[in-house]
Amino acid sequence: MAQVKIILDLPKETLDFMRKSKNEMPSEIRKLLAMELVKEGKVPFGKGAEIAGLYHSDFLDYLAQHKVSIFQYTEDELSKELSSKSEFL
Repeated sequence: MAQVKIILDLPKETLDFMRKSKNEMPSEIRKLLAMELVKEGKVPFGKGAEIAGLYHSDFLDYLAQHKVSIFQYTEDELSKELSSKSEFL
């Protein structure tokens, strides 16, 4: 994956709010961005893990800690899925 360098200026107290050191911030920002992209359905889970720089299992744990599901269903899709499953029960 090709890389792009982004310089981001943040208020100093951001480190305190996030309870992260300056050195931890790039990694944390990558994970937060990847999580948001997956949550919004803009990238699939595997690509999110790659963006976050994590193994799939570690990214799954990260998403779980933030209560983000990798299953992104609309209400209609979920209804259809659940009704089709109930036919087999």
